[in-house]
Amino acid sequence: VVTDRVSAFDVLRETLGPLVEPAASAVLVLVLVAFMLARREDIRDRLIRLAGSHQVTMTTRLLDDVSTGVSRFLLVQSLINTVVGVLVALGLWAIGVPYPVLWGALTVVLRFVPYVGSIVAMMLPLALAFATSVGWTATLQTVALFVVLDVVFAYFVEPLVIGRHVGVSSLALLISAVFWTWIWGPAGLAVATPLTLCLAVAGRHVPGLELLGIILGDTR
Repeated sequence: VVTDRVSAFDVLRETLGPLVEPAASAVLVLVLVAFMLARREDIRDRLIRLAGSHQVTMTTRLLDDVSTGVSRFLLVQSLINTVVGVLVALGLWAIGVPYPVLWGALTVVLRFVPYVGSIVAMMLPLALAFATSVGWTATLQTVALFVVLDVVFAYFVEPLVIGRHVGVSSLALLISAVFWTWIWGPAGLAVATPLTLCLAVAGRHVPGLELLGIILGDTR
């Protein structure tokens, strides 16, 4: 039996191949977002011109509300993530997992991806706790720490606090996360809240989309 020789380049290509496409998509999204933020005033003026001169007031108000809502969402989400990151760092320090501050900072960043980010953030400290501790105590405590914080913040604190500050129903946030994940996968999960916010704002200002404002909005 003669086996084919596999070069180091082939091994590298097979290993990194599945990672190239997601990485390229992420870079493309970051470049697009950076460009849109840099030219946000120009994009806004073009959208107003597209809407027509007879709807300038409505279009301007809609864009202002969307911008304000997204800014509030990012601010509130950043504050919540920071609180969770501090709790994670303190909990891992108490458990005895090495580099707790690093894992807390990583949790702050990854939690911008709802629900899934906390699971990804747990993997590295969980593996480190398993490798550096004797027995299962530290490993189980690490799992319990992340699970309890994720359940409390992701399913109770975030829907109520974010929904109240951005004007979107907490139930709509949960349903939209499931819907956009079904449509676009992980990318849909990451942008579920901003998209829902945009639809709710459009429902409040566009007469033809009033149904969306009633279903998604946090009006009483």
